[in-house]
Amino acid sequence: MDFNKKYGSTDPKKLAKWFELDGAEFFIAPANNIAFKKAALKHFTVSDVEGAINNRPAHELIDIESEMKVESILLDWKGVKDGDVEVPYDKPTAKQYLIDYEEFRLWVDDQSQKMAKAKNEQNTALKKS
Repeated sequence: MDFNKKYGSTDPKKLAKWFELDGAEFFIAPANNIAFKKAALKHFTVSDVEGAINNRPAHELIDIESEMKVESILLDWKGVKDGDVEVPYDKPTAKQYLIDYEEFRLWVDDQSQKMAKAKNEQNTALKKS
């Protein structure tokens, strides 16, 4: 059995695609990929999963969510600038941008969710045929 074929790759870069936003490009993997699920296991406790997550401050949740996304969803970028200065991709900078810029965080979410939805629809169609 080929685990990659049956369950998907554990490497989110194999699933990611480039998306353009205002002249910059972002390498984004689908939501809920295996690497994202592994990151969730690393960052959340069983009590979080059972509902205690609601007791955490919002800034803490955004910090955790952003950390998970740079590990598994927002994997690279090109053409990102701070003023006239090119900002190379690295995980700490990407995490900070996700934390600081809510509209950007929501845009990344939207792209990754659309990819996950398309993949689910494709899998459903394959099962029916």
